[in-house]
Amino acid sequence: MNQIEHRFPRDLVTSPSFYRQPVLTSGDPYEMGIYIDDWGCTFVNNQLGVHGEVKQPLVNTWEDLEKVHPPQAALTVDIEQVNAFCRSTDQFVIAGACPRPFERLQFIRGSQNLFLDLAEKPGELFTLLKRVHEFYLKELETWQKRISIP
Repeated sequence: MNQIEHRFPRDLVTSPSFYRQPVLTSGDPYEMGIYIDDWGCTFVNNQLGVHGEVKQPLVNTWEDLEKVHPPQAALTVDIEQVNAFCRSTDQFVIAGACPRPFERLQFIRGSQNLFLDLAEKPGELFTLLKRVHEFYLKELETWQKRISIP
């Protein structure tokens, strides 16, 4: 890998998010043990260097749907710091947002529950999907509306 990177240096970098409010997480997603992400999903990691997996879904039954709280702190990006970061590099800069609705649904519901949901199409699935989708729209709007291109 080092030979490839030496021959073909990276020309992409991801901007730090520069949140004005802390995004609450616990643990490290790539260390062995428990990691709780910014949505409150709990991951168990049994192998160093690999992201763990959700063993107990946040929304195991639809009665748990109100446990889903998108991380509003992720919408508090300090755009001036992002712009300064962009100006400081000659690399292509990727936004610090990473919308991934299918994976997020898996993290919230667990893979087995989600696959059953996709087959059975309960109304609560669409409520959850809308909540996830609306948050990701806000997150992308936060990044795209204010960033100035040098």
